[in-house]
Amino acid sequence: MERYIGEIKIMDDPKFEDIRIMWMTNEQWFDAKKNKSRHFPSVWLVYEGLMYHAISCYEFQWFESYEDFLLPGGKPFDCWCPERGEWEYLTNLGLQYRELDYRRAILDAADLDEWCDFELGFIKEWHRNKIIDDTLK
Repeated sequence: MERYIGEIKIMDDPKFEDIRIMWMTNEQWFDAKKNKSRHFPSVWLVYEGLMYHAISCYEFQWFESYEDFLLPGGKPFDCWCPERGEWEYLTNLGLQYRELDYRRAILDAADLDEWCDFELGFIKEWHRNKIIDDTLK
């Protein structure tokens, strides 16, 4: 992965009712060793007040996307409005969690070109709210 998000955190997959999914996306980077682009399903989520970026162990194949996944019962995977079924599907693929290190990833980053405006928006909002909540405790 080309951008720093945070350190890998070994943990059990959280239950759907304990998380807030911020965004499902496709984490992608160029692997110079294999000389190819790599694409992995990923999800930004808040769990126990902390922001995590979870990357699937599953790698998308050529032109594959979330729309190619089918949930049990034949329901199509909806990455835009994910519910319990989508979360369970992703956790069954295997997820590696990174706890967001806001200072190193955003504030100390020399270059934010690897981040999209949408990500930066919800991350900054979460961080602002976390500071307020921590102050009021």
